[in-house]
This record gives sequence, C-alpha cells and structure tokens, in this order.
Amino acid sequence: MTAGSSLLFLVPLYVDPAISTLVSNFVTEPVTCVTTRREELIGLNNCSWSSCREGCTSDAYHCTHIYVSYNDSKVEPYNQTDDAVLLVNIKGCGYPPSVLCANFTETYGTEGTEFPCYHSRENRTVVLAHYERDEHVAIIIHYFAVPFVITLATSVALCVMHCDCRCHPTTHHKRSRRARIHDLSDGSISIGVDTRHNTSYHSDLAAIRPM
Repeated sequence: MTAGSSLLFLVPLYVDPAISTLVSNFVTEPVTCVTTRREELIGLNNCSWSSCREGCTSDAYHCTHIYVSYNDSKVEPYNQTDDAVLLVNIKGCGYPPSVLCANFTETYGTEGTEFPCYHSRENRTVVLAHYERDEHVAIIIHYFAVPFVITLATSVALCVMHCDCRCHPTTHHKRSRRARIHDLSDGSISIGVDTRHNTSYHSDLAAIRPM
C-alpha cells in the first residue's frame, strides 16, 4: 500500500517531467548557447512560463524569462536559432536542493554568457542547460516501474491471502453443517423405525399372551 501511495506523489513530481523530456527528443550532443536577454516579469498574465521556478504546484506571480541563441551545424537548413527559451528542465520548475533558481539565474541569466546547451528536436525554441537521457530513463524505472510492480504484487498477494482465509473455511463449515444435518436426519429416521418396531412387537406379545 505504501508503494501505491508513493505513486501519487512520484508521478507528477518526477515521472511526468521525465516522460515529457524524453518525448521532446533533445539532442544528445551539446551546442553552444549565448544568453541574449533576461526579463523579470510580474503578474499571472506575464508568467505563463518561467525559466526557473521553485515549486510547481502554485501559480507564479513573479517569473524570469531567459532567452538564448545557438547554432547547430548538424541541422539543415536552419542552423541559427534566436530567442530560444532556456529552461531549468522541461517543466521550468522544481524543488530544492535539485533546483535552485537563484543559482540558475545567476549562472545563465547574464547577457552574453556562453555555455553548452541541448535543444529539442521537436521544438527548436526549447533549450535545456543540462540533459542526460539515461538519467530520465532511470527516474521512470525507479519512481514508476518499481513501485507499480510492488503495488501489483502486493495486491495479488492480499487477494490470495483473503481467499485462503475467508473462502475455504466458510466452505468447509458449510459442508460440515450439511453433513451433520444428514447425520441427524438419518438418526431420527432410525429412532423412528426402532420405536415403531418395538411398539408392534409389544402389541404382538399382548395378543398371544394366554388369558
């Protein structure tokens, strides 16, 4: 049951971002990104996304937008991409200590900063500063596959134990009760036959007794 409950927290916090990252199909070889500008915005209308936000479950009233440009010589014909969005991860949010937005903004938010980055093949305007495919696969295995298998095995074991403890004794009790009823019925019939036999025997003796 503990593994099943943990899925409620692990799936939205770890598994869903990992799956979304794999689906975005980021390049495995980094390219060079250059920070072009940073914007500090306030208000829900301006903060539909953020380059880095600590906490993913509440609406953001303050957000940071970091834009970069990069050149990927392996992609034809659009090598140069300007105004790509730099995200700390595919969701743009996380929790300390794995995500520290102050450090992230300080490292990548200064205009003209060059650093290796990974862009999405599905959407070239989405860029990550760090990407490791095996890391996200491991997250899916450890935080979803393993708890799911444990939950499934535990559920099957509980069903088997419940059947052994409840089903079989009840059936045995019913069978014993039926057998006892049959025994009592046979005994009652036998007693009735013996009674009638003894009554008839005494009546015959009284009839032949000399006067």
